[in-house]
Formats: sequence, C-alpha cells, structure tokens
Amino acid sequence: MIFTGNIASLLEPKIRVITGKGLRRRPDEYPAFLHVGSSKKNKETTLEMTGLPSAPERGQNDPIATFDLIVGSEKTHVHKSYAIGIEYSWESQDDELYGVLPAVARQLGESVAETREIEAAKVLNNGFPTGGTVVTYKGETLINTAHPKLGAGAAQTNAFAGDLGLGALQTAIINFDALEDDQGKKMRARPVKLFYDPQNQFLVEELLKSEGKPFTANNEVNAIRGMLQPMKLHYLTDSSSWFIKGDLGEEFDLRYFNRTPPSMRSFDDERTKSSIFTVATRFVASADAWQNIFGGRTTL
Repeated sequence: MIFTGNIASLLEPKIRVITGKGLRRRPDEYPAFLHVGSSKKNKETTLEMTGLPSAPERGQNDPIATFDLIVGSEKTHVHKSYAIGIEYSWESQDDELYGVLPAVARQLGESVAETREIEAAKVLNNGFPTGGTVVTYKGETLINTAHPKLGAGAAQTNAFAGDLGLGALQTAIINFDALEDDQGKKMRARPVKLFYDPQNQFLVEELLKSEGKPFTANNEVNAIRGMLQPMKLHYLTDSSSWFIKGDLGEEFDLRYFNRTPPSMRSFDDERTKSSIFTVATRFVASADAWQNIFGGRTTL
C-alpha cells in the first residue's frame, strides 16, 4: 500500500525533475529465438517421430521394401502464471502533485515484459549440460554433444566448448550442413541468426562485417561475412555464451506458448477508497527439438 508518508516529496511543489518513473522499453527479444504461438489449454503437448529413410536399391522383380515410422516421446509444456500489483491510498492519490502514481501504475506492463524476457531467455541459459534444466524429447540437455537418434546411427552435437570466435562460428556453420534427421537423411539446414551477449558486440562486428579475415594480416577474405544476422540478447546470464539459430522452421523451433496475454485491471476498495492496479499473464517458454539451435560457451 502506498500512503502519503511513503511519497512525502511528491506532496510539495518543489520537484523539478523526477527520475525513475519508467523505463524506455526495447523491442521484445524473445520472438527472435522462440516460435511464438497462442494456446487455449492449460498445457501443450508436442510429439517426436521420424520420417522415412532414403530409398534402398531394389533388385529386379524383388518386393519393394517397406518401413515403419518411429514414434518417440511426448513433451508437455505447462503454463505458468505471473502477476504483479500496486495499491494506493485515496489520500496519496488526492495529494500527489506530479502525476507519478498513474505513471508508476503503467510500469506494471513493463514489469511483466521484463519477466517475459527473463523466462524466455532461460530456455537458452539453462540449456547447457552443466546445471542445465531445459531438456529435449529424449531427456538430454538442449545444448549437448550427444543427441541420440530415434533410428540407428551415431549421436549428433549442437554444442561447442569455447568462446565466440571465427573458428567457433565456422564449426557451427559446418555442423548445420552436416545435420541428419533420425533416419539418417540430410536435413540441409542453413544457419541464419547469431545471438550474443552485449559484451561481445564489438567482437561480433569484427567477425561478421570485416571484409578481410579477422585478426590476421594476411590478405584473405572473410568467408563468413554476411552469413549470419547478428542480434544482441540482454538476458543471457553467461557473457561467454552464444547461439546460432537455423532455418528449419516451427517444427524444430524453441517454443513460446502464450495462454493469456497480459491483462491489466484496476478497481477501488469501497471501504477504504484505495485504488488497486494489477496485471497478470500466463505463458510457457520451453524446448523439445534441438536441431534448429547451436550453442557454445567457455565451459559446457
């Protein structure tokens, strides 16, 4: 509850400038690395399965070989609720001179937006093997050196143990080219976006926009120039972490299901004449498939 005693300075006509009434919001970052969809249920379920393998050679008059689809695991994405409110006494609203209280009420939307970015970024931040809690259909962490296949074949990787650099990016780009589906067919994925911590913004400029090969005096072209669209993420918790997203689309994307968009309400308590402002939302940010993301950091 905000009483007049909490805002004594706002009751006198002496303040020229008030700092901290609100923040300038950046554009949302999470839709760049999560596929955003709506939801009408208390949870969403996704399912992993294979397609068919490549067609085998058939001898003359031999019967055509047939193959079964392999159905894997389900993954459940359960919505969580987030809410925040503020309450003003009638007297504090009546006496406050600068219009600060309505401005602070508008910060409720900013608070929810901040929470949404933090929760969305956890899909990346918590996806590494060390301390990771974001897992795929098969139970291994999202970023991992040993993703098993549903069918036969060697495990695959989408992880790099090392800082962001030219060699790291080249390894990730080649890794997308080498990706196979669960039946061994080439996925022909193309890397398109690079996500990085603000501390690496100048490094990224050098890596992706230099005409010559970075960090060398040799007259060599920068082979990765223009290959990736860079985007700074402000909610990564490890400044050494970096991620590349591919173009495989919704089927393999990281997930954001929006159950209830932020809903703001205000009402008065008739007994006390205080005013209450609230905002609430429900959503889930999660992952199931790993093939459309590649990640690295100093220590996996």
